[in-house]
Amino acid sequence: MPGLMPGQTLASLPGGGRQAGAQRIIPPLPADIPILPGKLKAARGKRRVPAGLIVFVALAGLVALIWFSVWYGDYDSKRIDPVVTRALLAHAKKGTLLPVTLWSGPRLLQIVYAFPNSQAAPGVPATTCVTLNVIDPKTGAKDTSAKYRSGAVTCIEGVAVTIR
Repeated sequence: MPGLMPGQTLASLPGGGRQAGAQRIIPPLPADIPILPGKLKAARGKRRVPAGLIVFVALAGLVALIWFSVWYGDYDSKRIDPVVTRALLAHAKKGTLLPVTLWSGPRLLQIVYAFPNSQAAPGVPATTCVTLNVIDPKTGAKDTSAKYRSGAVTCIEGVAVTIR
């Protein structure tokens, strides 16, 4: 057989059966490369982000999203309520325009009608619900955003006024 040196024999495989070729000899490393026990470091695997951290970040993001949704929903009502309260206390007429700055920018609130809540229990302060049109001051058109497409309704406690 080619590749065998004189005096070499074929080694058999541990499972028996076929014969293997000659044993390969690995040449020794150069003298300037020391390999001593404990001197080699195993390669580190890729760092993984702990699953607990991923769950924590996801929950924190969800809580922040809910908080922002509530804050955004209340942002405009916190601007509308004081303006409408002052108008009701001043006995404003139907169609009165009230300037206010909402999330979407400066707007005009137009009073459509107001009515006191007739189902208030005894001892509960009166509540007046006011329907408003939200108008863009630049164009004079109703605000067509989804939030105010059908108008804004706000209820003011402690005031009983009817505007028709």
